[in-house]
Amino acid sequence: MNTNAEHHKHYIVQIYSADLTRTDHKIGDPEINGRQVIELTGVRSADDFSVLQFLPNGATEERRLEEQFPLDAHQENRFFVAKADGTSNLFIDGMRVAWFDLPITGAAIRLLAGKGEEFAVFQDFPGLPSKRIEDREAVSLECKGVERFHTELVSCEVTVFLADVPHKIKAGEYTTEQLKEKLGVAENYMLDLVSETGAFIELKPGEHTTVKDGMKFVGYLPTGHSS
Repeated sequence: MNTNAEHHKHYIVQIYSADLTRTDHKIGDPEINGRQVIELTGVRSADDFSVLQFLPNGATEERRLEEQFPLDAHQENRFFVAKADGTSNLFIDGMRVAWFDLPITGAAIRLLAGKGEEFAVFQDFPGLPSKRIEDREAVSLECKGVERFHTELVSCEVTVFLADVPHKIKAGEYTTEQLKEKLGVAENYMLDLVSETGAFIELKPGEHTTVKDGMKFVGYLPTGHSS
């Protein structure tokens, strides 16, 4: 067992608030408990807060304050933290997930469902038509019974940006060459994806990129290329 290698591993912890504000943290311990997750957000007293962990199957599960559980060094470890007395269960696309004893927005439901902005969220009612829930619309979970929601693909097109110029293209997976053609980028140009942090990520020839709404790209001549 290479304990020295284990010692130098880093674990990425992503924490979302109930309004979907996200903070990222890097820690060296392979295990964490609910209290420590809450304290990563800067909260001094964790007693009034609850923690939900995203599970590999897409569901969420409440974690107790003193419960120790392992972190995954190969992917982000994602959590929700909110000031709440506890959690409730709801169903999204047939999957049972936990949420705080707080209202939930359409945007949070879509995040829990793992769906992009090309999907709309609907609340289901027995014997009645479903109601569309907008991103910023909050749904109370205080009614009796378990609330049910589902998502539907409402648009196959998304808006992406090339040097701040919007382009509407079909959502999905593209090779770099296909993406350059869709965006009108010349074959001899390079194409970069602009990350959420503003970093430029070069898209290699033949590389596959899953296009989602709001993505930003830039095209440019390779360094040293004569125009």
